[in-house]
Amino acid sequence: MNSPGLSSKFAAPFYYHAGRTGCVLIHGFTGTPFSLFELGRFLYARGMTVQGVLLPGHGTRCRDMIGIPFQTWIDACSEAVIGMEKSCDRIFIIGLSMGGTIGLHLAGEMSVNGCISISAPIDGACFKPPGFSMLNRWIRYWPKWRSLIKPYHPELGYRCYPLPAVREFLDLLSVTRSRLSRVQCPVLLMHSRYDERVPESHMAIIYQEIGSRIKQQVLMDSRKHALTLGNDKMTVFQSVAEFIGKQA
Repeated sequence: MNSPGLSSKFAAPFYYHAGRTGCVLIHGFTGTPFSLFELGRFLYARGMTVQGVLLPGHGTRCRDMIGIPFQTWIDACSEAVIGMEKSCDRIFIIGLSMGGTIGLHLAGEMSVNGCISISAPIDGACFKPPGFSMLNRWIRYWPKWRSLIKPYHPELGYRCYPLPAVREFLDLLSVTRSRLSRVQCPVLLMHSRYDERVPESHMAIIYQEIGSRIKQQVLMDSRKHALTLGNDKMTVFQSVAEFIGKQA
């Protein structure tokens, strides 16, 4: 939703306080907390405190992402984790797509009880449009293919990719992958074998390179990248809740 902008209340961040287990939920590149809202409510109903972070530059207009370094996205999520520590004894980071990458980055830098990374990318090679370096010099936006056919609404996100922000996204992947060995907390990785945006091979890379002793992979048959919005989303929600429950 590039223009006139995102005004829906569902694009906004959310916070629900319940018990002493806190979950920080992080959405993906050009997306919004909408993609994790139902998961957040599911966890809240089970006695967990949840916070859906709205990444800087998201949830408004596509152009607002331009000029924001990836470290600013990380800092916003780090602040959410620190804030959650004031009311919770156990902290879990849950991220979808790029949010899953940010979650892994934070898990390698902060003390948390676990990280759930869903459909997370880690290798930027498959995300560069043909002639990306040249395109980045001459144009600022790259339309998402779905928006050329029908309104783009799977994650209540922008209809295009701002290419300067794509550069930041690619840098985030590179930096995070170089630090995967720092991740020592329990990790749950979830991915779809039919994901058209992020190949399932990314999950295998993450699983191999993280330093966690406790780590689990779940491969879904869904054709949806945003597994938290797919037909089998309840299986995803239950897997997340079960994983958190096991990390006593």
